[in-house]
Amino acid sequence: MIINKLAGRWQSFIIGTVGLIGALVTGGNEAVFAQVIPDDTLGAEGSVVNPDVLIRDILSNRIDGGATRGANLFHSFIEFNVAEGRGIYFANPDGIENILSRVTGDNVSNILGRLGVLGEANLFLLNPNGILFGENASLDIEGSFVATTASGIELGEDGYFSATQPRSSRLLSVSPGALFYNAVEAAGGKITNRGNLAVGQRESLTLAGDTVTSTGSLTAPGGKVQVLGERVGLLENARIDVSSDTGGGVVLIGGAFQGQGDVPTAARTFIDTGVRINADAFRSGNGGNVIVWADEVTGFYGTISARGGSEVGNGGFVEVSGKEHLIFRGTVDTTAVNGLSGTLLLDPTDIVIANGSFDGAADGTDTFAGNNSGVAGQILSAPLSEINDTAPTTIYESELEGLSGDTNVILQATNNITVNDLTDDTLSFAAGSGLIGFTADADGDGVGSFLMQDVADTLSTNGRDIIINGASLTLGNIETTPSDADTVGQLISTAEVLGTGAGVPLTTISGNFSRPTDVDLFQIYLNGGGTFSATTVGGTTLDTQLFLFDGNGLGVYANDDTTGNITQSTLPGGNGLTPTTAGIYYLAVSRYDNDPRSNNGYIFPDSPFDSVLAPTGVGGSSPLNKALWDLW
Repeated sequence: MIINKLAGRWQSFIIGTVGLIGALVTGGNEAVFAQVIPDDTLGAEGSVVNPDVLIRDILSNRIDGGATRGANLFHSFIEFNVAEGRGIYFANPDGIENILSRVTGDNVSNILGRLGVLGEANLFLLNPNGILFGENASLDIEGSFVATTASGIELGEDGYFSATQPRSSRLLSVSPGALFYNAVEAAGGKITNRGNLAVGQRESLTLAGDTVTSTGSLTAPGGKVQVLGERVGLLENARIDVSSDTGGGVVLIGGAFQGQGDVPTAARTFIDTGVRINADAFRSGNGGNVIVWADEVTGFYGTISARGGSEVGNGGFVEVSGKEHLIFRGTVDTTAVNGLSGTLLLDPTDIVIANGSFDGAADGTDTFAGNNSGVAGQILSAPLSEINDTAPTTIYESELEGLSGDTNVILQATNNITVNDLTDDTLSFAAGSGLIGFTADADGDGVGSFLMQDVADTLSTNGRDIIINGASLTLGNIETTPSDADTVGQLISTAEVLGTGAGVPLTTISGNFSRPTDVDLFQIYLNGGGTFSATTVGGTTLDTQLFLFDGNGLGVYANDDTTGNITQSTLPGGNGLTPTTAGIYYLAVSRYDNDPRSNNGYIFPDSPFDSVLAPTGVGGSSPLNKALWDLW
């Protein structure tokens, strides 16, 4: 199949019957006209609607009939909607592997209930006008599912199943090969997902259209999820999950690896702060592959996990990139407890590593996402000149320092990589086994330098291997010696375990900081009853603060100074916030102005405090996320 990039930017692409594609965004009216109306374009082989059939405990319309060509079954409708609380099921006759349905009318399809197949066939739903999956939408499909605003589907070299020119379609028995788009008619087709859509093990779930957004969930255990369009947005608390017991699957958001191959590429891709993408191997096997791509701008504020299995397996591969511009403010975990570390690849045109700490999507300083009323609008439609931090790609010091030490971190720029002058004089990566790689001039044309603006600054790997390449190199200090000062992790997963159950009372914890930005986190066991208390003692040389988190990483309470301008701090017993339930907790000590965050922001009030406080910050209802401790 030849890929034709015509007036509509991307017009056709290859698909498979299992690795499918799909995604659209529609704002549309959710008031459904609860109608499924067949058209007459298939003649005597038209679709037949059998209403009010009880299928799997839900009142449904069953779709029979259709035109059979080999293993393909074709259906055609003027209207296709699923009402909330009801279902639509396609009959799956023997020998049918693909069910292809199209909408030839002028209205968006509103899928507010359950859409299913009474068998194992793959289901294709084409509506060039758009498709909306409501909050209670779900799938009951054992095969793969494609929802698309494409004009039609090609069938080999000579056949096609068109929604815009239905009477000229040529229905063949060959497997569906490509989605093709009419450059004019497909321009307005959007897909919006607010529901919880899932397919069977190792199958594919695809949303493909012009603009595609999801605030719901997309699940394909060990399989593939593809969200593809000219503009792609995963918003609010959207979820994508391709994890399984025996290995992670594949996630393609806005394109494939480095925008290559036959998969169409987005111009703009946005991943919101509360979004989580999981491609983990739970028990055995390797973590999966996750690609987040856009040709112009990618804004990534979410969380990606592609971890190896707990018993055996390597970490996965994650690429987050915008070919021209990348805004990287999220977190990625490709660790493996019993295998090799996975890789995070960031590879835009130019990269600047900026001085300072986390610039989150909700902090109001970045118009890309700081204006919550226009998050999607900024990334999906604003001119490049109106989006901050896009030229060149800016990655803050804290984002790199917060990444897991057991993830291979590869920064690859077509042209230049610049490390700005650092106020704390050090870019310090977390200790671990992961490789650190900087490659400037990745295209090998002789234009591209690696530059540390202040050659007195230090790039510290804490014992990890590092590779730096470029057409020219201007380096400061490179320190690869392991740090023996940072003996305690600042993540729940790397906390020093001091207690797992009732036992000998713990009275003293000793530790030290090598830098003001350090955090020490300890796992402890509390007997409950409100008797717990903790106080830093004499000999402490930094102005400290204490935090307590429960076993899930949720904040319990915090305190800074006991009284006056001194270095000690305390979490008093008998306070109204003191835990009364026995169990595992996490005690953290940090410098006065180094505060914990969740995915949604500060867990405790983001200002200096000198009294016992509850987790009332904007991120207080979510758990501590990785290394999101924020030095002011």
